[in-house]
Amino acid sequence: MPQDAAVDVEVAETAVSEAAEAYAEGAFAVAQQLAAGAVSNLRGSFLPSHEGEWVDAVREQLEELRLKALETASLSSSALGDEHHALRYAEEAVRRAPFRESAYRCRMAAHTRAGNRAEALRSYQQLREVLAEELGIDPAPETEAAYLELLRTPEPRPASRAVTCLDPVLMGVFEMDHRVPVPRPCSLTEHGCVTHRVGSSPAA
Repeated sequence: MPQDAAVDVEVAETAVSEAAEAYAEGAFAVAQQLAAGAVSNLRGSFLPSHEGEWVDAVREQLEELRLKALETASLSSSALGDEHHALRYAEEAVRRAPFRESAYRCRMAAHTRAGNRAEALRSYQQLREVLAEELGIDPAPETEAAYLELLRTPEPRPASRAVTCLDPVLMGVFEMDHRVPVPRPCSLTEHGCVTHRVGSSPAA
């Protein structure tokens, strides 16, 4: 192959590795871009018309790479507040690997970041049931820790309007006393005010 040739699988492998490093360093925007690019490069099937041990092994390797890219893209999106893409990548990871706990944790994080605590808890319960029914095991300690942390986190309350209490004593300062006549506006001429003459009452 020519030296300047680019292989999509190799490009994806490098992108996933760099995305994980960027996420660990807190560069979430870079991590999201790299992981999303890797997901795009890995969309197609590897040698769909061929079968064999080597082909199956490579397919498994690429599927694992795709799942890592989806999870990093989801977690990075959650960190950036991009709730739509965070959930979208997490849902695809769960669909591709229904027994993969890290994918469920990404989905829990995406729902939590979106303020949907009930859906995050429901995602954990779904994982617990799947593992118990299909594999006869419980979630890993890391998943249990995420679940317990979610239970300890209070559900956000809707913002309420601030009610201002008015002091009736102070408000009385601004109340008009109708017993006091209201001064009439001045009518000015070249000779001065003809409404309020000197020595007359202001209310005259």
